[in-house]
Amino acid sequence: MAAPALPATPVIIIAALALVIGLGVTIFLLLKLEKKQLAAPPIKPNRSTDDAWQALLLGADALIQQQGLAGAIKLFQQASVLRDAVSWPVLFKLSRLQLQNQQPEQSLQTLNALSAQHPSVTLAYYARAELYQQAGDAASARAELEQLIALEPDHHGGLRLKASLLIEQGELAEAAQLLKSLADAMAHPAQLAPLQQALCAHQAAKPTDPDVLAIRGDLMYSGGQFDAALRYYRDAFRQSPESDPQVQQKLVKCLLAKAQSMASPQQAVALFNESLPLLDPAGSAYETLAVALAKASAEAGDTSTILALLTPLAKTTENPELHYLLGLQHERLKKNPEAIASYERCLSLDPRHALALYRLGTQMGMRGELQQALLYLKKAIQGDPQLVDAWFNLAVAQEQQDAPEAKLAALSAYERVLKLNPKHVEAANNLVMLKQEIGA
Repeated sequence: MAAPALPATPVIIIAALALVIGLGVTIFLLLKLEKKQLAAPPIKPNRSTDDAWQALLLGADALIQQQGLAGAIKLFQQASVLRDAVSWPVLFKLSRLQLQNQQPEQSLQTLNALSAQHPSVTLAYYARAELYQQAGDAASARAELEQLIALEPDHHGGLRLKASLLIEQGELAEAAQLLKSLADAMAHPAQLAPLQQALCAHQAAKPTDPDVLAIRGDLMYSGGQFDAALRYYRDAFRQSPESDPQVQQKLVKCLLAKAQSMASPQQAVALFNESLPLLDPAGSAYETLAVALAKASAEAGDTSTILALLTPLAKTTENPELHYLLGLQHERLKKNPEAIASYERCLSLDPRHALALYRLGTQMGMRGELQQALLYLKKAIQGDPQLVDAWFNLAVAQEQQDAPEAKLAALSAYERVLKLNPKHVEAANNLVMLKQEIGA
């Protein structure tokens, strides 16, 4: 007797379950294999060469994100075969991956291929120089850097690497010159500090090399050690009388910083006098220090040498501050015509110099030229609204006029003086008397 037939529904269910289980096992095995090999999606053979090339690059990028460097390298290599001339970023990325995968020789070969196809790409020369330096082949590294610098003279990375090689090989004078040029050109020269320190600490460094001494001064100055910086700068001058003007400016900058920390202007005068003879009298550094010395001498009450110091410079300089200081000294010696000439020269160079405007306005007032006095004093206040003495002299000049509106303007100016300086006795007294005069 025939066996009874099974119901249709259970048979369908069993078949479906078998199918699901089979698919699940297949997917599991595929995923496991994918994870193990980190393989990119297969490329369909009917794709165009460009599509295949692009797919290989995308697959390589995907593997890089999964840290599958070996697989990514293979895909980049396959991509490079598909085209006669490969874009340089692809080759450069391949060389970086090879280096990360501890394949320096293959990385070097890729970089050579990059330069053969794209000789103007400077990244390849720099990367090869780094590889040669790491391998201890300084000569090959420098040869690569020379080609790099010939293509891009201002390549700061290449210049820094060259300086490092020069220091390693004991060529300190050239290294110092290169670092000095870099420091002048870079927006953030502090990045050079490690190389500068290596240069100064090198066993073969000669303590009498002026360039090395100047760099040591730079390091001391950046660390706030002004005494040591001054010593190195001065030693650099003594070793090389015709020093770089930029080094002279650094010395002056250091002197000014040191003077700010001194307890009295007399000490600053002595400091400036000690260094002034080192500088070139025709240079801007000398002029800057001479102005600082004149200011310090005036504060110290020693004005005897200011005229002798500034008068020769005033014949050729276009430094407005120097002419202002010279005018101030003439005024103190009651040489008012000479003072006026110096203030006018200052204002021809800097029309907004508030103190020169104030002094010239005061001189005009003393000569009875009230309109000129008012003009200059108002300009001085425009330049510096906090200039109390200018407000006071403006009020005095306005009060001397007969017009009622001028008296009211003087009243307002006195009030402004007292607002800026409540202890200004003369302004307070003049204000009381002016109010009584006009009945305010």
